[in-house]
Amino acid sequence: MHIWKTYSHGANQCKVVYWCVLTRHFQGTHFVLVSGHLKLCLPTTKGSGSTSHRTSNEIASLCNYTHPELQITDGLVRQETGILFPYNPEFYNTATGLYGPGALYCWYLLLASVLMHWFFCYVNDLTPDFSSDLLGALAYPVFATTDLLLQSVRMMGKDDRALAIYCLAFPDSLIWGSHSFSDTPLDMNNIPPEVLDLGQRVIDIIGPYRVSWTAGLFLYVLLFGLRRSGISSESKYTSTRSPYLVMRVAICYILLSLIIFYFSIADPGMGWTLFFWEGSRQAMLIGTWIFTALLIMVVLLSMTRLLQTLGKGRNAETKEILHSIMWGFLPGAAVTAVAFGLIMYFGMTIVPDVAIQLTERDQLATLMVGIVTWVYAMLDVCYCYFEPPNAAGEVHIPKLGQDQEETQSCYQCSRRRIDCDRQEPECVKCVTKGIKCSGLGLRYRFNDGIAARGKFVGKTFPVVDIPVTQSSKQEDATTAINKHQRDDPFRESGYERIAKSSVPTDQIADDTTETTALVVPDNRPISIHWGLDHVDPKSRFCLGYFSNNIAQLIAVINMGFNGYRDLILPRAETDPLVRKAVLLVVEQHLSLQNGTSISLDPAAYTSLVRELISRSHQCAPQDDDSALTALLLLHIREMISGSDNFRLIYGSLRVVVNALAARSEDKRTDLRTFLQLQILRVCLFGESLFNETDGVHFIQAQQRACLEFITWCDRFHPELKDLLSQLANLTTLACNIYVQRAIFNPPPEETIHMIEEFKQSLGEVDAYADIVGRHLLAWPCFIVAAESSTADHRQFFLDKLISLHNTTGSWNLLRAIDQVKEIWASQSSIRWTSMLGGPTQAFIM
Repeated sequence: MHIWKTYSHGANQCKVVYWCVLTRHFQGTHFVLVSGHLKLCLPTTKGSGSTSHRTSNEIASLCNYTHPELQITDGLVRQETGILFPYNPEFYNTATGLYGPGALYCWYLLLASVLMHWFFCYVNDLTPDFSSDLLGALAYPVFATTDLLLQSVRMMGKDDRALAIYCLAFPDSLIWGSHSFSDTPLDMNNIPPEVLDLGQRVIDIIGPYRVSWTAGLFLYVLLFGLRRSGISSESKYTSTRSPYLVMRVAICYILLSLIIFYFSIADPGMGWTLFFWEGSRQAMLIGTWIFTALLIMVVLLSMTRLLQTLGKGRNAETKEILHSIMWGFLPGAAVTAVAFGLIMYFGMTIVPDVAIQLTERDQLATLMVGIVTWVYAMLDVCYCYFEPPNAAGEVHIPKLGQDQEETQSCYQCSRRRIDCDRQEPECVKCVTKGIKCSGLGLRYRFNDGIAARGKFVGKTFPVVDIPVTQSSKQEDATTAINKHQRDDPFRESGYERIAKSSVPTDQIADDTTETTALVVPDNRPISIHWGLDHVDPKSRFCLGYFSNNIAQLIAVINMGFNGYRDLILPRAETDPLVRKAVLLVVEQHLSLQNGTSISLDPAAYTSLVRELISRSHQCAPQDDDSALTALLLLHIREMISGSDNFRLIYGSLRVVVNALAARSEDKRTDLRTFLQLQILRVCLFGESLFNETDGVHFIQAQQRACLEFITWCDRFHPELKDLLSQLANLTTLACNIYVQRAIFNPPPEETIHMIEEFKQSLGEVDAYADIVGRHLLAWPCFIVAAESSTADHRQFFLDKLISLHNTTGSWNLLRAIDQVKEIWASQSSIRWTSMLGGPTQAFIM
């Protein structure tokens, strides 16, 4: 309601120059309906003293000037600028363009560019970064707040300054309370100097007052939103240029300045009135703009996804997107329309009245700065989300070994392309989505050489060529005698007899034979002693346990020849390094079985790793069969334990794979052939668990070579050709499902037929459960379980994983079960393949 004044000749009478229709008395105030408009008649002052009367006249005159419809404006021309004083532009003589529309719009564009950089482009490892955009966006309100303090000091000493500020800040609102006004008609051609001075000071203070309120409320909403959405600085790893401290200092300064301003007006009642009206107004404006921005962003993302689905012909997903747009956009648009209607009806604006137009040169120049900054931010967003494909039309996939690690966020958030809050032990965003967060921690990279820095970068040591000694000649003679035994793949290994007379666990000897590092010449035959008198009791027990309880689970076919039993265990007899690795595997497996009291010795694991590093200084790992065997056994140990150390040692194996691929050997020992096939087997399953892009690249490039560990068994089991074909088909189906999900991310219903085909093939393989190594099925079942979307499929593969765990006793399957449940619980549109990996990823094989 406008505070339009009429003119009275007495304290309780109203006289107007228009025809009066209705008069109503209400608590000493007269409301008169004049020519269809409701006018407000306030009583005259009952005070005495010239000072009080002069101040009252100033207040009444200033308020009446803001409503010139009832004032005397003869000879005056209405100006195009100025809302409060359209006939008296002299009130704006001291107004500054710093609070004009161009400056304010530039500030809003700076804020928008900062938010786009934070939420769409990942600066400084997903950490909100301190940028020049943010500096400009914070400097402007800080300057306005400082100006507010200065203008408040200038107005101190002015009586009823709170009422004057309220009248000009909210000219359409009612005034209540006991305030005195002059009832003398005003001639707008002759403005008293004191009234003009008061009006100019109020105009000067409203600009910084509005900017301070807008900035303070917006920064508070921003900080609260970042904290609730999971972007926080309260973690161990934060940006070195974190903006949170600067933002908090700015908002505290703005809040303190506003408090000082409200105290400076020396009118608690009017101060609370100003606070209430301005707070409601700002909340309405900021809330509407934020909701509108979110609605536009959701619509743009939905339209982008809709175009993608239309291009790929996914009708079901297209209907789902259209349905979500209809039931999400239309109600949101209706709410936005109502909010904007209310804003226009009440005349709310975020630009203070300083009688400055946007078309003025200084305002246009300032606005251009904001537009250029905003456009640059939009280009960054487009670059982040719409990176063009290569010339072949394919998305670039980095080669094996190109692992870009993030240490400033959890692995799950980085793979989902969202900002991580870096909370410990689990981030809020992962917990909200039902995803198990790997937390923060060091991420390791491995170099294809003996050194990461210095003069040995990129260099490797040559193969050590040991001269033949007398003992070597004797060893060759012994090897020749026993050659026929080693070449027979169906022979009895001899370890079956050990388990029958194995030493109880609590009677294992604590002391073991000390051995020195042995450098084995490349491809040099090793004599195998079938008697185990030279091996200490603990090692003898562990070798037998490995043969009877572990080798049969990790082989492809546990019948006749078993490479782990017939090639690796003989090597463990003569090579202390391999024997140590076998002992680690056995102790790990025993420690997980019920009813055992085996305790793991961390020093043994550390000692083995150090010895591998020491041997690499004498002989490259790819040329050292003993080192390759120990490295393979360490991965078997990680598979059994289901621990988080998989990524640490797997990096070394990746280096070996690259080196082995570069070598071409015409003649290889059976052990070397078996090791290379098993290492490729580990890499086939490990790459997908290490990194999504590297996993896709490796599977596409090396899938045929990696499956040779299955087809290689044809030479030993020609009668099982159909079974081996089924096993290869199961792994191939799982690989295809993984690649299709990682690259194309199809709707779940499009892969149901592949899952059903896998289920049928798995049923045929289960008929040979007594001879098929159970660990061979772990990774394929895990991949297909993660892809499953129907309740029947999920329950089937969950039961299968539980059955595999009960058979093998390996804890990596427990981790697989938990991870599959987390993928199912996330119910997210992101690729589940991007959720694999991270510092806590277990080795599922």
